[in-house]
Amino acid sequence: MVSGAIDASLSPDGRRIAYRTRLTGLPQLWTVDASGGAPAQLTFGAGADGELWSPDGNGLLVSADTGGDERFGLNWLRADGLAERTVLPPSSDFTRLGAFSADGRRYAYLVQPDGSERFDLRVADLVSGTNRLIARGQPGFRALRWSPDGRWALVVQMSGEDRNALWLVDMANGRLEQLFADRPPASYGMPTVIVPAALAWAPDSRGFYMATNEGRERNGLVYVDLGSRQLQWLVRSDDADVVDVQLASGGRYLVWQTLGRSMSALHARDLRSGREIAAPALPAGSYQLSVARDAPTAAVVVDSPRAPGDIYVWRLDSGRVTRAIAASSAGLDMSKMVAPRRVDFRARGGVPLSGLLYEPQRSPAPGRPPVSILLHGGPTDYAYPGYLYDVQMLAARGIAVLDFNYRGSIGEGKSYAKLNDGFGHAHEAEDVSDAVAWLRRQPGLDGTRVAVGGVSYGGYLALAAGSTSPDLFKAVVSEAGPTDWITSLENTPLFAASDRVEYGDIHDAKVYRFYRDLSPLNRASRFRAPLLIRHGVNDPRVSIGQVDAFVQKARAAGVTVRYMRYPGENHGLASVASRVQFYSAMTSFLEASLGIVESPPPAGRALKP
Repeated sequence: MVSGAIDASLSPDGRRIAYRTRLTGLPQLWTVDASGGAPAQLTFGAGADGELWSPDGNGLLVSADTGGDERFGLNWLRADGLAERTVLPPSSDFTRLGAFSADGRRYAYLVQPDGSERFDLRVADLVSGTNRLIARGQPGFRALRWSPDGRWALVVQMSGEDRNALWLVDMANGRLEQLFADRPPASYGMPTVIVPAALAWAPDSRGFYMATNEGRERNGLVYVDLGSRQLQWLVRSDDADVVDVQLASGGRYLVWQTLGRSMSALHARDLRSGREIAAPALPAGSYQLSVARDAPTAAVVVDSPRAPGDIYVWRLDSGRVTRAIAASSAGLDMSKMVAPRRVDFRARGGVPLSGLLYEPQRSPAPGRPPVSILLHGGPTDYAYPGYLYDVQMLAARGIAVLDFNYRGSIGEGKSYAKLNDGFGHAHEAEDVSDAVAWLRRQPGLDGTRVAVGGVSYGGYLALAAGSTSPDLFKAVVSEAGPTDWITSLENTPLFAASDRVEYGDIHDAKVYRFYRDLSPLNRASRFRAPLLIRHGVNDPRVSIGQVDAFVQKARAAGVTVRYMRYPGENHGLASVASRVQFYSAMTSFLEASLGIVESPPPAGRALKP
């Protein structure tokens, strides 16, 4: 199976790159010289979920959960992988990767005590082994950045999927202060849920760089003076959002990433001379950025249809670009992968909609190709032109794919991202129906043969669309999608704070009735198309019980359901074996449902891989 880097982290001196890949079956941690060469695998067994270099570059903190439960433990791993010790054992608490002190002795992190909505700030001393509470936090605390002088920490708090609060913590006494609390809600340091924190402390700890959309539709780049709390605008744009901010080479180079019209772009500035640095010519797609604290070096993971996780090294002083890791193509000719084109149209009422359209290069069946609509999760996310194995599998079999941005998707400004807040969620299924109407007007596509599917929130929305307009769809696929909003909103403490902004207070009677009626569980008899449901038994975000209940109710109503239930997997599919099995089954299911092949969809029964 095609496999590239999931992410990459540069060592402080810029000489080594740590990255995760599923090359061996599960996400494992590897390292490679920034100059290239043979990579070395550092973790084995159940896999790794994240990594952070120590300030001296001699080791990494590696996070890993148990069976995909997202309750991470932390281990210190020597850079050569030959020594390891536990810093924080796995428990029933949710933890989030944090930050080292400048001397590397202490590590600050956020932890959500079992049964609580709040996240506390704690510090582990890696030398003495002690662990102490710094501050009792707030619900929704998500990421932190520790100042170089050790006095302060910045903590991002999710207060909605398109806005957040920013807190300043005195690390000596635990005092919390919410910055910019007197201003209208905006994004401060977390422009998307994809990048945990677009924040970077200045080397002197007197201020920090941040992405924000305060007073604007788009996220720009500012410097914040800690004494005056004033924002100095450095970058503003009307057609792209700043989504990541980092400092390299002792604070000399400011590097940031923007997102506009589903495409990533890189930018850099020499703060000493004020000179803008030309961005490297990398394949178009989605980028993940890491810079070296003490060297003029950046590493970029490129995810595109024809470059599925390549790692490039960019020298900020010379502009030189080299490729350190080339993704494994698994014997496929990557030049034949289908690249999308962006399409724009409008919903009823004039709301702008968009997507990335993947059109097959050939069709095994006569006539125009059918279409599968892909719905992203979030819901505050977006369609991006990465290597999507399911999309390429469908395109190779003559099925076009519309990776669809419904209302509330990011990348179109702050006001657009709020369109599906609260009761606005009722209009999302209409957007999907309007996408079908647009497909039917396209001369090169068969808009009468359409399937719909998605992952997480996209899985829910696929079920919502299939039950709202059952005559429009030939098949519906839901992967890890909520089926009972009452259960989801009452029993997911990890996201409780942001959920109240995004969805409303479920304890309000009107809100309760709205989500009860919107839940696929209570619309199970409305489907006419066959359903394919995939869910991990260990999913901590969407409980397996609500999905079991939905499948049982839909089958009792006569709906054809194939249920692929995965023990040992969580919200996503971690193992390559599970991915190959499910997406092969999904491709066959859609081929049959859309008339590419003549065999009927497989009979509905539970499958336990």
